[in-house]
This record gives sequence, C-alpha cells and structure tokens, in this order.
Amino acid sequence: LVLLLASINFITITLAKSLGRTREIGVRKSVGAIKSQLVFQFLMESVVLAFISLGFGLIIVWFVLPMFNELAQKGLTYDLSLLSISIYVSLTLFVALLAGFYPALVLSGFKPTKILKGDLTVGSGRQSLRLVMVGAQFVVTIFLITSTLIMRKQLEYMQNRNLGYDKEHLIMLPLSVPGNMGMLQQLTDGMDKGTRLKLMLEQVPEITDVSITSHDFGPGSWANLGYTDEDQTEHHFFYNTVDPNYLKTLNIDLLLGRDFELGNEADRRRSILVNEAFVKAFSLENPIGERIPNERFDDHEIIGVVKDFNFASLHMPVDPLVLSVNPAIGFSGATNVNVNSDPTTKLVVRVKPGNMEKMLPLIEDKFNEAYPGDPFDYNFVDQQLETQYEAEQNLGKIVTSATVLAIIIGALGLFALAMLTMNARFKEMSIRKVLGASSANVSLILSKSYFILVLVALIISIPLSYQVMSSWLNEFAYRSDIGISIYIMAGFISILVAWIAISYHSIKLALNNPVNGLRTE
Repeated sequence: LVLLLASINFITITLAKSLGRTREIGVRKSVGAIKSQLVFQFLMESVVLAFISLGFGLIIVWFVLPMFNELAQKGLTYDLSLLSISIYVSLTLFVALLAGFYPALVLSGFKPTKILKGDLTVGSGRQSLRLVMVGAQFVVTIFLITSTLIMRKQLEYMQNRNLGYDKEHLIMLPLSVPGNMGMLQQLTDGMDKGTRLKLMLEQVPEITDVSITSHDFGPGSWANLGYTDEDQTEHHFFYNTVDPNYLKTLNIDLLLGRDFELGNEADRRRSILVNEAFVKAFSLENPIGERIPNERFDDHEIIGVVKDFNFASLHMPVDPLVLSVNPAIGFSGATNVNVNSDPTTKLVVRVKPGNMEKMLPLIEDKFNEAYPGDPFDYNFVDQQLETQYEAEQNLGKIVTSATVLAIIIGALGLFALAMLTMNARFKEMSIRKVLGASSANVSLILSKSYFILVLVALIISIPLSYQVMSSWLNEFAYRSDIGISIYIMAGFISILVAWIAISYHSIKLALNNPVNGLRTE
C-alpha cells in the first residue's frame, strides 16, 4: 500500500514540478527533439531517481530490519545474494517505469509554440485524473488511519476489560519441582512444597493473600481434559489444581454453593468448583451436589459455582472449567489430555497497592529461606496477561508506522496537486479579487474542492475498512465495537492533513496582488 502511494505521489509531484521545465521542453522541441527522445529522457530520469532511492532504502533496511523482526516475530535476513539483488533491481525498474511513464507522456506532449509564446498553463488539463490519483492516495491513507484507530481501541479494550478477577498487585512465583515423575505426582508434590512458603508469606503485613495453583495466566491454556460419553459424544473442560484460598486471592465471585474450606479433608479429597460455562455446557439445572457426568472419574462432588472469568486469552470464549484441590479427580476419567502451558506449581501473592517493587527483595528472602538453592523467579500477572496480545500489539505498531508514512506521502501528493492547480487558477483568483472577493473568500474557494475530495475518499474507505477490520476483530471472542467515532476521528485527521498540505498555496495565492495575474491581459 505504501509503495502504491509512493508511485501515485511520484506521478503527481512530477507533473506539478513540470511547470519549471516547460521552457526546456519547448527549446528542445524547437531544435529538433522528437517525442520519443523526450519520453526516453524523462523515463531515464525516473529510473535514476528510483535507483538512488533503492540505495537509500537498502541503507535504511540495514538499520530498521532488526526492529521489524522483533515486532513482526520474523527472522528476515539482510540478503544481498545475486538472486535478491536481481529482485531488488527488477522491482525498482518496474516501479520507476510504471510511475514515470504517464508524466513522461504528458511532458513530452507539450507544444513548443504554446510554450514559447507563453500560452501554456500547466495544470489546466487532466485535472480529473490528478484528482482521482490524489483521491486514491487518501482512500488508502484513511483506510490505514481507521485500521490503526480500531486496533488501538481493541487493544485498550482487552487491557481494560473486567476479566472476572482482579489482575492488579499480583505476583506469580513458580516453584521448582522434579520433572522425572508423573504429572499427578509432580502436581501433588508441588502443592505440598508450596504450602511451606505460603505460610511464611502470610505472616508479612504488606501481603494480603497467598494461594497455590498449577497454572498461571500467561500464553497458552490450562489443562484441557476430554472424554467420550456413552452416546459417543466428545466433551471437554479445562482444569486447574488450586488450594482453598484461590478464589479469595484472585477476588473471583462465587455464585452458588460454597468455597473450599481450609482444613476440610473432604474438600481436599473430593470437592470441585465449576464455572457458569460448565453448568451450561453439561445442562446442570441444580449443580450443587452433582458430579462430572461420567462414571470413570474418581469420587467427587460439585460444592460451588463460580462466575465466569477469563482464565485464557480474550481470543477465546470462557470454556467449561473445573477447579479442584485434588489433581487426581480431573485426570482420572480423562481420555484426552492436552496441556499447552507449564503445569509447574506456582504461588499467587497479592500485595497491598504501592508495595510491589519494594516487596520483591523481602519475598526473595523468604523464598531462599524456604527453598535454599532453588532459583528465584517471578512474574507480574498484569504484565503476563499483556504477553497474550503481543502479536496484536506488534501488528498495531507496524500498521501505525505504515499509517504515518501514508499520511506523509498523502500530504506531499496533495501539496503537489495544490501547487499545480493553484497555478492554473491564478488568473481566475486575480479576477475574483478585482471584483471584490476577499482573501478569505479566495482561500475558501481554493480549499473547498480538496476538502470535498477528502470526504469522498472517507466515504469510499469506510466500507473497505469496516469489512477488513470486522474480519480482524472476529478473531476475538470479546471485541470492541467499531463505532462511528472512529470514522469521525479518521475524517478529522484527514481534513487536518489536507488543510496543512494545501494551506500554504491557498493562502499564498489569496494574498497575492491581482495585478501580478492580470498585467499581461
């Protein structure tokens, strides 16, 4: 898109600058130059300019490529092999000839008699085509502006959405548990190991709550367990092993029944909590006292229903979930186990506001006291959640960069078109001023057509951007609405850019002495 804008812009600026070359063309034609020679000359100028740009482009790529790879999560290399150079040269030559062909035809078509007599006014003809070219630039520019605003709105929506738990002031501490054993034994030993540090941290006044869990909120998903019922229907639910303080630590709402109770042996052995999505998926009218509808699971009982919370990325809807103190319950009847994230036991520590950074050394001291020799590591939950949307954030940065380039290129194109058309209307505006038009009226007359051009471009770009961005937003189970405000903002930015681009020429012409435009009449 940016390359297309640049090509259109090159055509527009070349035509606008042709005003200074009319005498050159007239003299060359009068001494015998034919049209094909002039076309060849102007095309070669375009090619030379394009290859100079290629050189600067390669230098810029050398510096920018590492940053682009980081944003796009790619491994592109700076390749100057024979094949790559051939592609660069071919692409540059193609763009140069494509962008330079039309200006070459226009410039070589000037009639020398009119030029040398001063009767040729550059800009008076082919105005419609130039307006279409600049209009096309603004369609693409507004499309990119709109896309950038929608992406930013969606990212802000995801960052500010109520996830069903309080993500602020939470620190996640992974524990080291030997991995040379089965998953169930690893989870059981990890829960027992975490209890030692939990009791120590609960004595710290600045720490409000501590809990133990087998999964965090980073990229990936919690344990996904599936089974096939007697009717050969596949069912699945997500599973997390937690301690009795989990809901309290994360501020998750309990809708029905009760929470796990510390010291309750029945809860430790056979109790489970489920979410609203689980109740709906398994059609449980009175879930309290029920069980997972399959006899293969170990003895258990649903003691409570929690409000749905987003334990996975907002790309996904809230799926059925089971929370249990005993990890064996869920795995006992599952025939399909899928674990995409690390199930190593972790401590969730809620710290009082304002104490996050200064509490880390104290937490590390307690950790080293409880587990001497184990590596200390931590994550802030709110920052961990942001990594789930790193790809969208990076895409937003890339599109924003492209949008800035598009705005600059579009403004340059409009600036060139304004210079071309203002020259064509010089005498008209001089006559208007002689007949009493004020400088403000002249400036308004000159600017009106460009603002109309931007509004038309906005109208054309709205269905395009809506279609493309709706498709992108469909990747999220939870999405913001596009809204009319996005297009109002895009229109405002576009009109502001247009005003900046044309104001110099329109004001200059409006303030010009009309005698300068009519002295030869």
